[in-house]
Amino acid sequence: MRHAFTLTYLNHALLSHISALGAHRETKMREIENISEMANRVIVILNKAGMYLSENKHENATNLSPMLLELKKQIIASDSNLKKQQLRLFYNVVGATEKIIKELQETWMDSKNQN
Repeated sequence: MRHAFTLTYLNHALLSHISALGAHRETKMREIENISEMANRVIVILNKAGMYLSENKHENATNLSPMLLELKKQIIASDSNLKKQQLRLFYNVVGATEKIIKELQETWMDSKNQN
């Protein structure tokens, strides 16, 4: 039950961050350094998360710490409030994704240990 609650909470948080980021779709998100590469990487990771339990594909943990660090550096270096806000929202998307992956791994390990 704990894992179900945590995953539900994290998925809701992720959806909220994506929704907030979507409000910026008309702005110049392309000006954010490496945004397309980072967004594609998050999509790949979320697809892996979707297959993690349902298809028994338990690959090595995906470490998003370098991406979070890169985003943090860009937030600090940015002189535009809009760009900082967009970067923070994307940082939250990446952070929630990382937490979902970790929770899925814990869920898998706990279920494996119970069997």
